[in-house]
Amino acid sequence: EPLKKIRVSDGRIAFTRSVENEAEKKRVGCPGFFVQNFEGTILNGGKRLQGKFTNHGVKESWDAERK
Repeated sequence: EPLKKIRVSDGRIAFTRSVENEAEKKRVGCPGFFVQNFEGTILNGGKRLQGKFTNHGVKESWDAERK
């Protein structure tokens, strides 16, 4: 699914992952609506991302690694 509001600056990344209308819900195959705002740090020359995101108002950790 497409990410929204992608911002990269000074070793930081921020983006939104969401399903906010019926068309997106159908395309993604999601049972309901949601908005998750991600913020993180770019590490290892861009090979790793690590940070926090909001999920129903609660901050949770996330990380991603390029293989």
